[in-house]
Amino acid sequence: MTTMSPIRGGVLHLPTSHEGRYSQSLERGLAILRTFTPERPWLGIAEIAQALEMSRPTTHRYASTLVALNYLEQGPMRKYRLGMRAADPGRSAIGSTVLGKLSHEHVSELRDRSACTASVGLLDGSDLVYVDRARSSVGGQLEVAARLGRGSRLPAAETAMGRVLLAHLPDEELAVGLEAPAGSEGGADLGGREDPEGQDERMKLRAELEGIREQGWALADQVHVQGQRCVAAPLRARSKEVIGAVEVAAANSAFRRSQVLEQLVPMVVAAAREISEDLGYKPNS
Repeated sequence: MTTMSPIRGGVLHLPTSHEGRYSQSLERGLAILRTFTPERPWLGIAEIAQALEMSRPTTHRYASTLVALNYLEQGPMRKYRLGMRAADPGRSAIGSTVLGKLSHEHVSELRDRSACTASVGLLDGSDLVYVDRARSSVGGQLEVAARLGRGSRLPAAETAMGRVLLAHLPDEELAVGLEAPAGSEGGADLGGREDPEGQDERMKLRAELEGIREQGWALADQVHVQGQRCVAAPLRARSKEVIGAVEVAAANSAFRRSQVLEQLVPMVVAAAREISEDLGYKPNS
């Protein structure tokens, strides 16, 4: 199977067995939606066309269709952003998962006990996807709580929940989870050569993941958001497979590192065990 990401010339090459059933038009429309990111919420036709290596007239035709269907919105300066309907498939996908069907009370109780913003997430490739989130309004937490919501994505390696989930992957899947996005630090350069510095970082992360797997929890200290520490623990299904993670995000102004280790770590581990048992997990069976 030959794939390119993003699509080149508007075409993603697939095996011959798929060619008769494959819609390039649908592929291009979905590729346009995936071009928008939290870092780049507004894009013009020229930017989208360049990112996907499509012609501007073709890009404009697809964008106009997506606007008509409310998957895109056109705003000032003739630029586009995702429309409200673009989030519907993601919300439905999250809701259909085992974690998506968990009672919100679990997350709310952990928020109330810890006085921190509490979240549940799952792994999707190299991304951590937030399934549920209970924001804390306790002093010092507002700046932590306001950044993310249900369906938000972050690089898994940059979050406590993501590191917990990566730590429990089989080796072959972990290699995929640690892949750096195209153009980011630690990725391959245009000549296909591996960046030595990025390789060193991945080796360090692998070593850290081994420690996380052994101790049963992860601490991310100001990895993604300055001024916060996050503690996460794995969620297990009846099969004992790790299917998600639960986390609290503590503002540094409210919790010293020693308090995080002494108070929040046991609390998050206990909450993870309670939620896992509700999912059918029996630790002694």
